[in-house]
Amino acid sequence: MSRNVVLYAQYHPHGHLLPHARASISALLDAGCIVHAGCAADAVTGVPADREARGELERRGAVFHQRRNAGLDFGSWQELLRLGCARGAGRVLLVNDSTLGPLRPIAPILDAMRPHPAWGMVASRQIRPHLQSWFVCLDAALLETTPLTRIFAQDFASMSREEIILHGEIGLSAALEAARVTPAARWTGGRRHLGRLMPPTNPAHVDWRRMLRRVPFVKIELLRDDPSHLAPPAAWHRVLRAFDYPLEWAEAAIAAVPARRQPVRLNWRGRAVHRLLR
Repeated sequence: MSRNVVLYAQYHPHGHLLPHARASISALLDAGCIVHAGCAADAVTGVPADREARGELERRGAVFHQRRNAGLDFGSWQELLRLGCARGAGRVLLVNDSTLGPLRPIAPILDAMRPHPAWGMVASRQIRPHLQSWFVCLDAALLETTPLTRIFAQDFASMSREEIILHGEIGLSAALEAARVTPAARWTGGRRHLGRLMPPTNPAHVDWRRMLRRVPFVKIELLRDDPSHLAPPAAWHRVLRAFDYPLEWAEAAIAAVPARRQPVRLNWRGRAVHRLLR
């Protein structure tokens, strides 16, 4: 059986591997994946501050690569590819630490999506149809195609966050189309015709409750920023408790990165529509 290799992009200003990220890596190891984590920090020291916390994961086979924070997630994935971390893989999973979860075992999802050469957890219509890049699975052979090699040859370190979203996240789906591959997604919201009449918003924000039925992850920025006013603390506390997910892990993840300005917010009509469609 071909190997699933995870390239895990992780960031903390001071180089810590927070509990939610450790739990995510542990779950991927439980699913039989090989995990290479690109651990980005604002300043790289010789010995990680939480070396002991990483030790158990290393004993299970996870490999940690310290790096300076440059190019965000695509910078980490690019560097891990250059290091040969995906060599010998049958499938390569691009994953980052921007979510809490998986809240359920991930192996059944990997098995169910196996027929698809390229897939992601969530498809978005923002800007243009694309897979959200926080969890994408690719047949390794696709990374050798010209469209995808061009994606990972870009100078992400010199780009702004907005440029990385455009040329990395959205560009990746465009490159798959150029390689004649139609990407699949666990969550598309495609049957929500009324919702599709509204301006495109981030489905991981506005659809987060419905999405949990098929996608066992919650975006941290949703809990931290609640850009569409659809995830008050009482609501996500209940959800995480239902999955026996420690609230202190969520709070630590929320506190680690400052709130981000959100350019698109639903008005009261939009929020009402999305509540009706839950």
